[in-house]
Amino acid sequence: MARPQAMTSEANYLLQIELMGISNPSVTRTLSIPRSTTFHTLHCAIQVAFDWRNCHLHRFEIFDAVPSGTGSEPFRGILDPKPLVLLALEPDPKRSDYDGFGPFPENSKQFTLQSVFESETYKNKKIEYQYDFGDHWNHSVTIIGRALSKTRHIICLSGEGGPVAEDCGGVHGWKELKDVYAEHANEIQRECSEPDAHEKMKWYESDCHNGRKAGLDPCKWDKVAINKEFAKTNGLMQRIARAAG
Repeated sequence: MARPQAMTSEANYLLQIELMGISNPSVTRTLSIPRSTTFHTLHCAIQVAFDWRNCHLHRFEIFDAVPSGTGSEPFRGILDPKPLVLLALEPDPKRSDYDGFGPFPENSKQFTLQSVFESETYKNKKIEYQYDFGDHWNHSVTIIGRALSKTRHIICLSGEGGPVAEDCGGVHGWKELKDVYAEHANEIQRECSEPDAHEKMKWYESDCHNGRKAGLDPCKWDKVAINKEFAKTNGLMQRIARAAG
């Protein structure tokens, strides 16, 4: 009987990543990821793990545990209840593109997971990955432990929920699309009293960037395919990295 391998200080982090606001089913992925991974590479990994297509802008934000507005600023807690952003990360941020809200972002290619997770400044703080500032897909990123060892590439260990459709209109749009399929997927279009429903299904199956021609199955996802992409030396991860700048 083989002995279990002892955990070392170089062991991978175990990250729980959850797409916020989604239920029935929830959409989560648990990743084993090297400590030296940059946040830019983590972005690429999330794109692969959640079957996003890197069609939109993204950023990471590390929040203080205490919401802003609890101090002396009048009414700040009502108007801006979200915690204070301690660190924002984007690929190749440019001041000419900066809108002035919140801290100017640092370069996500220059921050490793270790530099944040093991920093006294950022340790145990709330981390979110934001993708598509129109549909507002927010993902919570939580370190839930350490693996038994380190690996050279990222591994998807577990998860729940199939990929959410790009450009479907955010949390509410995703729920509407699932409801449409649950009610109308087995109907013949010419006999259906709601033609808009079939237009939505046609859009998902033909025009949605990450849609499926076979139709929507909100529970179906493929861990094997994700890990194949993570293991490739020149595959989807690298293409996303190049496209992200």
